[in-house]
Amino acid sequence: MASVALYALHAADLVPLRVPAEASDIHALLADAPSGIYSALRSYPGRRFLRLGAHLERCRLSVERAGWSTKFDLHTLVRSIDRAAQAYAGEFRLRLDLLEHPTPRAGVVTQALLALAPHQPVPREIMSKGAHLGLAPAGLCRNQPLVKFTDWVRARSVCETLGVNAYDYLLLDDEQRILEATSANFYVVKQGAIVTAATGILEGITRQIVLELAERAGLELELRRPTFQDLQRADEAFITSSTREIVPVSTVAGTRIGNGRPGPVFERLLTAYQTYAVSHAAPAGALC
Repeated sequence: MASVALYALHAADLVPLRVPAEASDIHALLADAPSGIYSALRSYPGRRFLRLGAHLERCRLSVERAGWSTKFDLHTLVRSIDRAAQAYAGEFRLRLDLLEHPTPRAGVVTQALLALAPHQPVPREIMSKGAHLGLAPAGLCRNQPLVKFTDWVRARSVCETLGVNAYDYLLLDDEQRILEATSANFYVVKQGAIVTAATGILEGITRQIVLELAERAGLELELRRPTFQDLQRADEAFITSSTREIVPVSTVAGTRIGNGRPGPVFERLLTAYQTYAVSHAAPAGALC
């Protein structure tokens, strides 16, 4: 298995940092990092990325929306990601943190950290049978959904204390409608139409691609927050994220979705997404 890697970005330099003991994924690598804004994604064969430019633009907008003075230098970020990717063996997951304040690390002062760890595909059993989702604790929410704060990674960890064997947990609004999962966007399929929240959620990069592919396929889109009544009448459900692509959902808080198995809309979108990734993923250096 490939190793993990952690870097501080300092001017045009990529400074290796000590890896925390037993850290095996990108979030564990940055568990002690100061408050920041982040983006996480996976690599594809050939050290390529899918819509890296969109991820970096969302980071820039997040810094702006947060009202921070964090310096954003697109050219330096792209070059650093490309160098880290070229030095890594195998496919990986990557997390970029843009810190709120300059922070000393390994003898340099930085406002950007970069973590890489082996890419772990979604388990085959989940892809073939569907994931079980739980409900997040009442009151757990993103205060600014359009801003991907690193503090959210710590806040959502409360779900791990619930004693529920769930793949992810759904966030609800004040009217008990479904917003998204703690680390993914959420969708319900009813009579061939895809229902997914339009507001109060993170604007996922994979979500953007999936909605584009759904429109090209002629699938109907209902951009509204799904209800529990929608769940009870749903034929399918799935979640999306940049590290996991599209994952089928078989149950939500014990409620079986459709026949409890991945459905044809999921299968169709997954095939379209993977085809899209093969043809559109590009090296970070392509943005230079």
